[in-house]
Amino acid sequence: MHFADGQIPEAYQRYIRLKVFFVCAVGAALVLSFLLSLSMGASGVPLSEVALSLLGLGTERRFDIIIWSIRLPQALVSMAAGAGLAMAGAAMQSILRNPLGSPFTLGISHAAAFGAALSVMLMDGGVMASSSVGAVTVTNPYVTASTAFAFSLAAAAVIVAVSRLRG
Repeated sequence: MHFADGQIPEAYQRYIRLKVFFVCAVGAALVLSFLLSLSMGASGVPLSEVALSLLGLGTERRFDIIIWSIRLPQALVSMAAGAGLAMAGAAMQSILRNPLGSPFTLGISHAAAFGAALSVMLMDGGVMASSSVGAVTVTNPYVTASTAFAFSLAAAAVIVAVSRLRG
């Protein structure tokens, strides 16, 4: 940003400081929640032991196994999934130029549900029966998931095509 006299206005400096503080606070919250997710579970692991284990200085082998074999992969995958969903949502809102664009408001989730139901009814993906436990039993989850995915992609393609025609 170029200013006539070379000085940055105080209001702009305050704005930038606030943004930096916000990013640092969110980063600290992410690290804290990550460490807490590694320490919480069926067998509690103290935060100090989590930190030691991550640094390779763990004192108890059973905590190392729990952290490195079970909790760390789950925490990393959940962070990656959350980041992926955030990017997909931002991309959807950007492509459609609609800040309210989500799979639910656009009907993509409903198309996926319709595809799954169609799979169960017509493609031998499951059995519909009345019982006390549930009305639908999915016998072939691959067919059901693939059909739901195909219908959601088709709905998304229709939405993007309509938005391109309109824009």
